[in-house]
Amino acid sequence: VISLDDDMQLKPHWLDCVMEAMNDYPNHSIFTGVVKGPSGEIQLAGSNFNIYNKTLYRYDITEVKEKYQLTDWGPMGCMALCRSALTDLVTIPPLYIRDDAALYLKLLNLGINKTVVVSGAEAIHKPIPVPSSNLRLKEEMDKEVIYFKEVYGLNLGY
Repeated sequence: VISLDDDMQLKPHWLDCVMEAMNDYPNHSIFTGVVKGPSGEIQLAGSNFNIYNKTLYRYDITEVKEKYQLTDWGPMGCMALCRSALTDLVTIPPLYIRDDAALYLKLLNLGINKTVVVSGAEAIHKPIPVPSSNLRLKEEMDKEVIYFKEVYGLNLGY
């Protein structure tokens, strides 16, 4: 299953590169590529999370060093899920902004961890010029903070 935001444009051979990685990493279930901006700069090549003092921190990676690199997570807007990530226990959390962190924690609790970032699978992030979403209102963001506290017992440090 591929999770793809409407503002992501996959470059040619994205799927071929991800499928090759799936064959090279048969024990992994989450794959992503490198997200670049319209001018070609790397915006995201995976993320790592850290929990310290009951607070979740996210650290984005913006450089690629190898054909494949393992990270904690990748962008949900440009991700392939397979194998054990496709069970009835895996559901997308009911969040808008931090759904990626919530799904990461859910998968981690199920023993599904480490995302394979595929350097040859590139996507271009071209934000669509639309009015701001009402889901980014402070009240909506506060609901997400409450969700992480109630479901995972964690504060958000990012």
